[in-house]
This record gives sequence, C-alpha cells and structure tokens, in this order.
Amino acid sequence: MNKLSFIIIAILLGLVGLLTNRLSNKNDELQNAIQNYKASSDTLSQIRLENNQLLYEKNAYILKESEMIEQLELNKSEIKGLQKELNSKIALLNSIQGKVKVDTIITRDTMYMVDSIRYIDFTYNDKWLKLVGSTAIDPHPSTTISSIEIPLSIQTGITESNVIFVKTDNPYIKITSMEGAVVSRKKIELKHGIFVGAGFQYGLFNGRMDFGPQIGYGLQIKF
Repeated sequence: MNKLSFIIIAILLGLVGLLTNRLSNKNDELQNAIQNYKASSDTLSQIRLENNQLLYEKNAYILKESEMIEQLELNKSEIKGLQKELNSKIALLNSIQGKVKVDTIITRDTMYMVDSIRYIDFTYNDKWLKLVGSTAIDPHPSTTISSIEIPLSIQTGITESNVIFVKTDNPYIKITSMEGAVVSRKKIELKHGIFVGAGFQYGLFNGRMDFGPQIGYGLQIKF
C-alpha cells in the first residue's frame, strides 16, 4: 500500500468515525427531547391492583443537573447537600407529594364515669391504622387523641421506558403529585483525526532510526 492510499483510507476512517459519533449524539438528544415532552404533558395516573394495592405512574424527565434543579423546583444547595450526604452523584431524583386520608371509620367505644364526668374511650385498629383516644362528655365535651399509628409501606423506582412509579399497600396514603428526573451524564467521548508532522522513526525490524515527515490517524477515547 502506497502512502497516498494510506492517507485516503485514514481520512475516510476519520470522517466515518466523526459522522457516526455525531449521529449517535443527535439521536440521543432527539430521544431525550421526546421523553421530556412526554413527561411535561403526562399526568399522574393511579391504578388499583388486584390485591388492593395502589400504583402511581408518571413519565420521568431526562435532564442535566442544572435543568433538573429548575424542572423539579429545587435549588443548588439542596442538590449539593444531598450529594454531600450521600457521598455520591445523584443519578435519579423523585419529588413526591402525598397525604394521609382516612374516610369514615367506626370505633369501638367504652363508656365510664369518673367524679361525675362521663368518658368514652374509643379505639380503631386495622392493618394500616391504629387510633386510640377518649372523649369527656360532661361538663364540656372534649376529645383527646392518645395515639395514631399509620404503618408506611412504599416502593418506588423507574422502568426501562423512563416511567417512575410509586406503589403502596396502605389505602390511607394518597400520592397527590410526583416528578422524577434521570440525570443525563456525558457519554464516552470519541475524538479522532489526522496528524501531520516531522519526527524520529525507529524500525523494529531493521533497527534503523530515521528522521522525516510523518502522517497518521489518531483515535482518543475519553471516559
């Protein structure tokens, strides 16, 4: 192979590599833009499963860290504080709001009298709510809640299609809103090109050292 053929092949390889790298980056940007549009137009969906568990779903964003701060209405100090506490970069962040809502319940009551004051002790206890309290009837009605226990059971994550989800067994826990973002990190950078210059050359087979012009193709991968 003569020098001209080598130069032409090296240039073609460089152009092909550059084009492939740019097309890959553009495709990633397009896919991220599509996902972010889906996330911005999506609403929180609630699904009741067969076992009476509740599943909440919503599309997540794919954002840079600076974009995530704006989209999830956070500030830099919160992000830096989290990363410092975790001693690691954040790859996924969910912002979840909810409430505990208890509809009408029927309590077990016990009435008794102390010093001419009538009291009613009441309790309620199921798998997900324990309530203990008492009510004084005379002379002025008043109620005291001694204890409220609400066991918490939540599973959260993200699917391969960038949908964040929250699942809970507790029917009293209601998720009212949530937003999630996958932090977009830089991928492996591929740099390549043709170099031309002059320098010393050493032949491994003939043991000769020459000085002269050089031309070659270089490839650099940055992680």
